[in-house]
Amino acid sequence: APSSEQTVIGRQQLTMLERALAELPPNRRAALVLYRFDNLSHAEIAERLGVSVSMVEKHIRIALDHCRTRLAQMNGETHD
Repeated sequence: APSSEQTVIGRQQLTMLERALAELPPNRRAALVLYRFDNLSHAEIAERLGVSVSMVEKHIRIALDHCRTRLAQMNGETHD
């Protein structure tokens, strides 16, 4: 079982991720959530969002970069 300190850190990281996701435009956020959490393929996401597969790929790439950058900033790190 995780220690209480690990639990607190995990909750803080989850809160930071939720904030980073909330900063994304709706379609970009949806593409990332559908891909990472619902395990949909790019084609399934494209159909669901009414966009091309290449747009889904772009949304996911930009969303991941944004989340990585924001998490690093919130942790006091620099991210290029």
